Amino acid sequence: MAFIPLKPIPIKDRNSMIFIGMGRIDVKDNAFVVIDEVNGERMHIPVGSLDRQVRIACREKFRTDKILKRLIPLIEEVLAAGEISPPPPPADAQPPAIPEPISIGDIGHRSQ
Repeated sequence: MAFIPLKPIPIKDRNSMIFIGMGRIDVKDNAFVVIDEVNGERMHIPVGSLDRQVRIACREKFRTDKILKRLIPLIEEVLAAGEISPPPPPADAQPPAIPEPISIGDIGHRSQ
């Protein structure tokens, strides 16, 4: 096995270090976890930089809870209350890849 020299950990990654006392390290659900040898509890170990984990967690939360469907109308309502027009889309913005079909039914009756 070749010798790999250790490098210092960058400052931005130091806030995601953790000390592990007694336990078994394992990979469950694509994440590093420590399985406590006494009572079998699992604890997630942050690996990598903290900002990346927060970004991925927020993206997943937005996707699963469909937060944008509630957030965008709220932003538009706040802008309208302050008589502020929404900013125009940037010139290099891409249109939707799959446009939403025009519905012929009532809301809640096989309609989008």
